Amino acid sequence: MNKVPDLSVRVDNDICYISVTGRANFDYGHDLRMRIKDDLELIKYFVVDMDGCVFMDSTFMGMLTMLAKHALLKHGKIELINCCDHCHDLLDGLGVADVFTFTKSAEPVSVPATAKEETPSPSENKPLDFARTVKLSHEEIIKLNPDMKPSIQPVVDGVGEEIKRMEKQ
Repeated sequence: MNKVPDLSVRVDNDICYISVTGRANFDYGHDLRMRIKDDLELIKYFVVDMDGCVFMDSTFMGMLTMLAKHALLKHGKIELINCCDHCHDLLDGLGVADVFTFTKSAEPVSVPATAKEETPSPSENKPLDFARTVKLSHEEIIKLNPDMKPSIQPVVDGVGEEIKRMEKQ
């Protein structure tokens, strides 16, 4: 089980509270996906506390994009609280910033005491699951912003080939 120490995920009814600090990379994206996959259909709102998150890679941004699309389909939203300018610029550079609500707050995010801590689901084949997360997250960026396809499709194709190779083993 890969538990990222700088990622916390709690669910209370239809709200998912996510706290991320440090450098949110593919480990964070995969861990986030594994933590919420069992409760995803119940979740309508995502509150993401990004105070202290200094960087996001494309896999993590793709996972946030997937959550944003999910929330919009359920007439909910995803709110990124205290997202630093650099991370905002990264999302904007991918052309996906418009699906997020950005909020600045001097107060810490209040998570209800009733919110249940989500732990990652066990993975039988961690490298294969990681590869699937990377592929899925990049596909989500392309779906939301087709203009990114020329630069992101090679990642999707390369990881797709790796997945096929791993599935044959």
